[in-house]
Amino acid sequence: MNAPLNHVSLTRSIAEADFALARSQCIDAFAILEHRVALAAKRLELPVNKDCLGRRVAALAKAKRGPALSKADEPELSVWVQKTEPLITKRAWLVHSRMALGDFDGEWRACFANVVDLVTENEIVMLASLADLRKLRGAVQIQTKRLETLVKGVTPLSPKAQPNPPAQPSSAWPRRPAADI
Repeated sequence: MNAPLNHVSLTRSIAEADFALARSQCIDAFAILEHRVALAAKRLELPVNKDCLGRRVAALAKAKRGPALSKADEPELSVWVQKTEPLITKRAWLVHSRMALGDFDGEWRACFANVVDLVTENEIVMLASLADLRKLRGAVQIQTKRLETLVKGVTPLSPKAQPNPPAQPSSAWPRRPAADI
């Protein structure tokens, strides 16, 4: 005879899967944004080299009009930077934190505490519902599309820039146990 299902455990497992997927989709949206920011910086001839995303976004505010940026779009790019910078902070929480789930008054929420904040004992955390994560992904996608319209030559990823896993693992892949990865 099968053991009875534990409703709380099952509900938590479903929530964990839903939140993990939403977090992954947010991180993917930020990766696309980061690619567009790098392309924009290159088109605008801004020296950003291998700066982090936050510094690259800030550098875009200093861009001057030219072939890739019209006179009308120059001030709009500064507005874009102001709207994007708060998203970068949320990205840091998503990327540099462990996700912990909790039930707050009957609603599952994810808690993120950036490791830098933990080390400095600065107890700032981000609590997010599933809807919040989906809304964040949408906001990042909107900012990405807006940047594409502001800076000429910033286009979607080419098919060769998108990773495609091979159909069969090659013998060249490292074959280590998952615990070592």
